[in-house]
Amino acid sequence: MEFLNNVLLLLFIGMAVYLTIGFIKTRKEVTIKAPKFSKSILIIFALLTFMNIMTLLIYNSVLDIIRTVLITYVIIVMFLLKDGLGENGVVANSTYINYDLIEAYDFEKIKKGFKVYIGYRSVNERKDSKPINEVSIIFDASQEKIVKDKLQQKLPKKYRRMKKS
Repeated sequence: MEFLNNVLLLLFIGMAVYLTIGFIKTRKEVTIKAPKFSKSILIIFALLTFMNIMTLLIYNSVLDIIRTVLITYVIIVMFLLKDGLGENGVVANSTYINYDLIEAYDFEKIKKGFKVYIGYRSVNERKDSKPINEVSIIFDASQEKIVKDKLQQKLPKKYRRMKKS
Protein backbone atom coordinates (compact mmCIF):
# COMPACT_ATOMS: atom_id res chain seq x y z
CA MET A 1 0.00 0.00 0.00
CA GLU A 2 2.88 2.33 0.74
CA PHE A 3 4.28 1.78 -2.78
CA LEU A 4 0.95 2.74 -4.37
CA ASN A 5 0.78 5.82 -2.17
CA ASN A 6 4.25 6.87 -3.35
CA VAL A 7 3.34 6.28 -7.02
CA LEU A 8 0.18 8.38 -6.63
CA LEU A 9 2.16 11.10 -4.90
CA LEU A 10 4.71 11.22 -7.75
CA LEU A 11 1.91 11.20 -10.34
CA PHE A 12 0.17 14.16 -8.75
CA ILE A 13 3.44 16.06 -8.28
CA GLY A 14 4.06 15.65 -12.02
CA MET A 15 0.52 16.75 -12.88
CA ALA A 16 0.78 19.76 -10.57
CA VAL A 17 4.08 20.86 -12.13
CA TYR A 18 2.80 20.37 -15.71
CA LEU A 19 -0.46 22.25 -15.11
CA THR A 20 1.27 25.05 -13.19
CA ILE A 21 3.77 25.60 -16.02
CA GLY A 22 0.91 25.59 -18.54
CA PHE A 23 -1.06 28.05 -16.44
CA ILE A 24 1.88 30.44 -16.03
CA LYS A 25 2.71 30.35 -19.74
CA THR A 26 -0.86 30.88 -20.98
CA ARG A 27 -2.68 32.93 -18.34
CA LYS A 28 -2.34 36.27 -20.13
CA GLU A 29 -2.54 34.97 -23.70
CA VAL A 30 -6.27 34.29 -23.99
CA THR A 31 -8.47 37.22 -25.01
CA ILE A 32 -11.48 35.27 -26.34
CA LYS A 33 -12.19 32.60 -23.73
CA ALA A 34 -14.00 29.35 -24.36
CA PRO A 35 -16.10 27.93 -21.53
CA LYS A 36 -14.14 25.02 -20.10
CA PHE A 37 -16.69 23.11 -18.06
CA SER A 38 -20.46 22.89 -17.87
CA LYS A 39 -22.23 23.51 -14.55
CA SER A 40 -22.88 19.81 -14.00
CA ILE A 41 -19.16 19.01 -14.39
CA LEU A 42 -18.32 21.82 -11.96
CA ILE A 43 -20.69 20.35 -9.38
CA ILE A 44 -19.15 16.89 -9.80
CA PHE A 45 -15.61 18.29 -9.38
CA ALA A 46 -16.69 20.29 -6.33
CA LEU A 47 -18.13 17.13 -4.76
CA LEU A 48 -14.97 15.17 -5.59
CA THR A 49 -12.83 17.90 -4.05
CA PHE A 50 -15.00 17.91 -0.93
CA MET A 51 -14.81 14.10 -0.64
CA ASN A 52 -11.07 14.27 -1.24
CA ILE A 53 -10.64 16.72 1.65
CA MET A 54 -12.95 14.62 3.87
CA THR A 55 -10.56 11.65 3.50
CA LEU A 56 -8.23 13.55 5.80
CA LEU A 57 -10.60 12.62 8.64
CA ILE A 58 -9.90 8.94 8.00
CA TYR A 59 -6.34 8.88 6.68
CA ASN A 60 -3.96 11.27 8.34
CA SER A 61 -0.43 10.19 7.52
CA VAL A 62 1.91 12.82 6.13
CA LEU A 63 1.87 11.25 2.64
CA ASP A 64 -1.93 11.19 2.62
CA ILE A 65 -2.10 14.84 3.57
CA ILE A 66 0.42 15.81 0.87
CA ARG A 67 -1.44 13.73 -1.74
CA THR A 68 -4.79 15.28 -0.77
CA VAL A 69 -3.36 18.79 -1.00
CA LEU A 70 -1.86 18.00 -4.42
CA ILE A 71 -5.12 16.51 -5.74
CA THR A 72 -7.03 19.57 -4.57
CA TYR A 73 -4.39 21.85 -6.12
CA VAL A 74 -4.57 20.01 -9.48
CA ILE A 75 -8.36 20.32 -9.55
CA ILE A 76 -8.19 24.06 -8.80
CA VAL A 77 -5.53 24.69 -11.46
CA MET A 78 -7.61 22.76 -14.01
CA PHE A 79 -10.45 25.22 -13.36
CA LEU A 80 -8.12 28.19 -13.75
CA LEU A 81 -6.78 27.06 -17.14
CA LYS A 82 -8.52 28.74 -20.06
CA ASP A 83 -8.84 27.69 -23.69
CA GLY A 84 -9.35 30.26 -26.39
CA LEU A 85 -7.86 32.69 -28.88
CA GLY A 86 -5.28 35.34 -28.17
CA GLU A 87 -3.43 38.07 -30.04
CA ASN A 88 -0.45 35.86 -30.89
CA GLY A 89 -1.87 32.35 -30.86
CA VAL A 90 -4.33 29.79 -29.59
CA VAL A 91 -4.42 28.12 -26.18
CA ALA A 92 -5.89 24.62 -25.97
CA ASN A 93 -5.48 22.19 -23.08
CA SER A 94 -2.84 24.43 -21.47
CA THR A 95 -0.79 24.30 -24.68
CA TYR A 96 0.07 27.51 -26.50
CA ILE A 97 0.03 27.30 -30.31
CA ASN A 98 1.46 30.30 -32.17
CA TYR A 99 -0.48 31.42 -35.26
CA ASP A 100 2.67 30.76 -37.36
CA LEU A 101 2.38 27.03 -36.59
CA ILE A 102 -1.26 26.75 -37.60
CA GLU A 103 -1.70 25.15 -41.02
CA ALA A 104 -5.50 25.06 -41.24
CA TYR A 105 -8.68 25.73 -39.32
CA ASP A 106 -12.33 24.84 -39.67
CA PHE A 107 -15.47 25.35 -37.64
CA GLU A 108 -18.97 23.98 -37.26
CA LYS A 109 -22.09 24.73 -35.29
CA ILE A 110 -22.98 22.19 -32.64
CA LYS A 111 -25.91 21.90 -30.25
CA LYS A 112 -24.61 24.05 -27.45
CA GLY A 113 -22.17 26.27 -29.27
CA PHE A 114 -19.58 26.64 -31.92
CA LYS A 115 -16.63 24.26 -32.43
CA VAL A 116 -13.31 25.32 -33.96
CA TYR A 117 -10.87 22.74 -35.32
CA ILE A 118 -7.24 23.77 -35.58
CA GLY A 119 -4.59 21.82 -37.48
CA TYR A 120 -1.04 22.71 -36.54
CA ARG A 121 2.47 21.39 -36.71
CA SER A 122 4.76 21.30 -33.72
CA VAL A 123 7.82 23.52 -33.55
CA ASN A 124 10.18 20.68 -34.51
CA GLU A 125 8.27 19.55 -37.63
CA ARG A 126 9.31 20.71 -41.08
CA LYS A 127 6.88 22.89 -43.00
CA ASP A 128 6.37 20.23 -45.70
CA SER A 129 5.89 17.35 -43.26
CA LYS A 130 2.59 15.53 -43.59
CA PRO A 131 1.34 14.83 -40.05
CA ILE A 132 -0.64 17.68 -38.58
CA ASN A 133 -1.76 17.72 -34.98
CA GLU A 134 -5.38 18.64 -34.45
CA VAL A 135 -7.14 20.25 -31.53
CA SER A 136 -10.69 21.50 -31.11
CA ILE A 137 -12.13 24.23 -28.90
CA ILE A 138 -15.82 24.72 -28.15
CA PHE A 139 -17.01 28.32 -27.81
CA ASP A 140 -20.43 29.72 -26.88
CA ALA A 141 -22.75 30.30 -29.82
CA SER A 142 -22.74 34.02 -29.00
CA GLN A 143 -18.98 34.15 -29.69
CA GLU A 144 -19.25 32.74 -33.22
CA LYS A 145 -18.86 36.03 -35.10
CA ILE A 146 -16.00 37.25 -32.89
CA VAL A 147 -14.10 33.96 -33.26
CA LYS A 148 -14.60 33.81 -37.04
CA ASP A 149 -13.46 37.42 -37.44
CA LYS A 150 -10.36 36.84 -35.29
CA LEU A 151 -9.39 33.69 -37.22
CA GLN A 152 -9.93 35.37 -40.60
CA GLN A 153 -7.86 38.34 -39.45
CA LYS A 154 -4.98 36.31 -38.00
CA LEU A 155 -5.08 33.35 -40.42
CA PRO A 156 -6.10 34.58 -43.86
CA LYS A 157 -6.08 31.87 -46.55
CA LYS A 158 -5.79 29.05 -44.02
CA TYR A 159 -9.45 28.13 -43.78
CA ARG A 160 -9.93 24.56 -45.05
CA ARG A 161 -12.58 21.95 -44.64
CA MET A 162 -11.07 19.50 -42.20
CA LYS A 163 -12.10 15.94 -41.52
CA LYS A 164 -13.79 16.04 -38.17
CA SER A 165 -12.99 13.20 -35.83
